[in-house]
Amino acid sequence: QSYAEATEHQVAFEALKQKVEKSSRDIETHVKKLQKLQDLVSATKGQIAAHLRESEEQNRHMRERKEKLLRQLQELRSEMNQARAKAHGSLARLTAQSGAALKTLAQMVEKVRPAARGLAEGEQRDAQRVLEETPTEPLAQVRRQCQGLGHCRGG
Repeated sequence: QSYAEATEHQVAFEALKQKVEKSSRDIETHVKKLQKLQDLVSATKGQIAAHLRESEEQNRHMRERKEKLLRQLQELRSEMNQARAKAHGSLARLTAQSGAALKTLAQMVEKVRPAARGLAEGEQRDAQRVLEETPTEPLAQVRRQCQGLGHCRGG
């Protein structure tokens, strides 16, 4: 009976020993898997950090470029406004000058017409023909156009 108990204990001991060895191998396998996962997590964290630094650098460059472009846009708008103001002033001066010139021309025409009446018939026809001809000078062309519109007479 003692032998049977000892043999039984021996068999139970061997079974437990095998279970412990199997559990040790399983634990070892799980430890290796866990280490691989930890290494993968560390590598992924490193990649994320690198991408984050790269993204932050790109964002900084983009902000700097945006600010530079905004400054250039403001400068161009300022230049455009100055050019527009200058052009407006030039146009106002030109309008005033052309109005004065048209007024002077109208006065001259009024003075020439009575003098043309004292001309001989052939000379009157020549003078009338000259008045009716299409003018070649730009200012005279403007005057002729204005006469047809009724805007420029008398200044």
